[in-house]
Amino acid sequence: MDLRATPDLIHLSDAAPGSGSVRLEPARGYRVVAISGAVWITQAGRIEDHVLRAGEALTLDSPGAAIVSSFGLADIEVIAPPDPSVSDRSPMITAETMERAQREARRLHAQAVHEIFAAAAAWVWTQARRLGLLAAGSSAAPGPAHRHC
Repeated sequence: MDLRATPDLIHLSDAAPGSGSVRLEPARGYRVVAISGAVWITQAGRIEDHVLRAGEALTLDSPGAAIVSSFGLADIEVIAPPDPSVSDRSPMITAETMERAQREARRLHAQAVHEIFAAAAAWVWTQARRLGLLAAGSSAAPGPAHRHC
């Protein structure tokens, strides 16, 4: 059964021969979701089996086949693994890409340092002007006494 195109809802019943199980091969990557009822899953090359009840799920990891069988009536959703031709891996980083990123990082760093020093210089200038205005305005204020002889 090829379920790679779309997820598939499958109704299982042990009442009719052959209607109570599904074979997935190769099984690796398929995700089985129990929608209703209970199912038993066995995977080739694996010692442990799994029983899923409604609401439970299992991603298969066997490189061989897996059999999903029902205990009475059961509905399962079988979600196919991603298509291997559609890769979601990260792009390869080349030396040129790294050099470009490092140049941009240096440029951004220099810009940030310039902006920080400009802001600091503006603050110092403002404080100096404020102090200068206070000093100029305070010349009439009492200060040390100067006596002329």
